[in-house]
Amino acid sequence: MANADQTTPVFVDGLWISNIYHFGGLSSVVPTEMLDEINFYPGNFSVRYGRALAGVVDAHLRETRDDGQYHGLAQVDLIDARVMAEGPVPLAKGWNFIGGLRRSHVDAWLGPLLNGRNTYITAAPVYYDYQLIFDKRPTPSSYLRVGLLGFDDRFALINKDTASGGKLDTVNATVGAGVIYKNRLSESTSIDTTLSVARSHEHFAQSSSDIDLVAYATIGRGELEWRLWRGVTFRTGLDVLLAPYRAEGAFPEAAPQDAPAVGMAVSTPAQVFDRQALFFNSAAYGELDLRPTRRWQLVNGVRVDYTLETARLDVSPRMVARYALVSTAPRTTLKAGSGLFQQAPDLIAMAQSLEVWTR
Repeated sequence: MANADQTTPVFVDGLWISNIYHFGGLSSVVPTEMLDEINFYPGNFSVRYGRALAGVVDAHLRETRDDGQYHGLAQVDLIDARVMAEGPVPLAKGWNFIGGLRRSHVDAWLGPLLNGRNTYITAAPVYYDYQLIFDKRPTPSSYLRVGLLGFDDRFALINKDTASGGKLDTVNATVGAGVIYKNRLSESTSIDTTLSVARSHEHFAQSSSDIDLVAYATIGRGELEWRLWRGVTFRTGLDVLLAPYRAEGAFPEAAPQDAPAVGMAVSTPAQVFDRQALFFNSAAYGELDLRPTRRWQLVNGVRVDYTLETARLDVSPRMVARYALVSTAPRTTLKAGSGLFQQAPDLIAMAQSLEVWTR
């Protein structure tokens, strides 16, 4: 599931992950050698995407090499160490694989550097990521992929010189498996389906605040693309997210407006919440893609979302127009659009609110 305040979700081949980078930018959670493309839609994105307000990051992994050879990579630098391998799967005709493993080693030199001063680091920034992908082309017009992706970011620090211990402990981890199947049924019709399951764990503890969220998400997507005639394409699809979750924790209660100051937040009473629930969102969408000339593109669509937790049915019409001022590289395109976008409250906020309402 997405971060608490994240309004720009990240997808990797349909798998919804909380971050595309470790600790905000040290390195990507998927090796660049495995990526085919990363599309960032800062706004006015297609009705294919929902549950977001600001934008969407949509990353896609490349197909494996089908040259019958084995390839490998090993790398060590000041931040992390990693290995990667690729090649045909033994005794499985037509199947190829690509896999990788990375671990940071900042803790190996940052911990001893800071320990002994005013801080004692129990676990400096540590991250892992791992990938294992199998794919094949059952027919010349179809593609099948089965894969596993995961990452784990952890940071813990204790300041011995403060009365509260100066505790800071964070965890951000996701592991997921998925299946992708694509097939071009004819010259004008194709389907694209994705099914993924994932476990996401987010934890944040500082002084008297302690929040923990574990969610098990199942995401299914299916899209039919139909080229009606030259320059006119219609797309329709379903997008379903099912996520049982548990959110628990405690945070300082806000003092009344006229209450006297009582010092640091660690001294204020704590509000405790613990909720297990099911987050369910289903959506259907359709859009018409018109390309009257090489320079013009007009996309009109509508998306309908239903969210179980809030019992809301949202209808989101959207329109985007693009005009290519320069159609050759480097391309320059003017873009204009309008539409409605909705995003349900994050799971921790819903757990806190519902716990208060049900008291």
